[in-house]
Amino acid sequence: MQIQPTQNQSFTARNSEIRFADKIMRNMMNKYPTISTSRADFYTISKKKPHVFKRAIYYSDGVISYYRSLRTALLPRFFLDQVIEDTAISKVANCGELALLSKAAFLANGFNNVKIAYLQIVEDFGKILGKTTNDIDHCFLLVNRGKNARLNNVKSIDKHAIIVDPWLGFVDYLHAGLSRYEGLFMKGRKNGQYKKQRFILKELQIPKSSADNCKKFKIKHPELIVANKFSQEI
Repeated sequence: MQIQPTQNQSFTARNSEIRFADKIMRNMMNKYPTISTSRADFYTISKKKPHVFKRAIYYSDGVISYYRSLRTALLPRFFLDQVIEDTAISKVANCGELALLSKAAFLANGFNNVKIAYLQIVEDFGKILGKTTNDIDHCFLLVNRGKNARLNNVKSIDKHAIIVDPWLGFVDYLHAGLSRYEGLFMKGRKNGQYKKQRFILKELQIPKSSADNCKKFKIKHPELIVANKFSQEI
């Protein structure tokens, strides 16, 4: 899957930190090219050319389900390695696999403050707060979240945290990235619900980020390393 450029490129694309993060993501996508069935469905590609995509998507969905089922019994320390191996073989990945591949790429480049975030929408009605909806099912990588950040409280996350989203093909700072998600996932809400909705994030823990993992992925996956002229410690 090729990463498509966004039409409205924000000014942050000129920031050296964002440019380097984007370079890491795009290098990963070039080294591990994939197709995404959920992306094809989200953008209704399969509906535009059903005779071309129907069989391919059916096959690819089966491949993803098969490899995910095999990984359920793995210990956490082996999980990310297996995702990389599976993706290299299958050439199929949805947002979860792509977020995991991004995590491996950033670990290989020395970033140990990385978390995979699961995006959810909650609705607030008066005193009833935080009712989770099932409107979206999406993961991305969050870099530089801040020392005291809690992903279930977006306000606690550092404003310079970076969203890395290879499924949608963009890298941007937290609030700019969340604004993109609003346009995609909250678009067309009815009966005033749009104003009552907000995003929350949940953290996916597999595998744990550590300096040991940085060293491990740097050694095992030199193809993911991108030259950088400034410090990678965040």
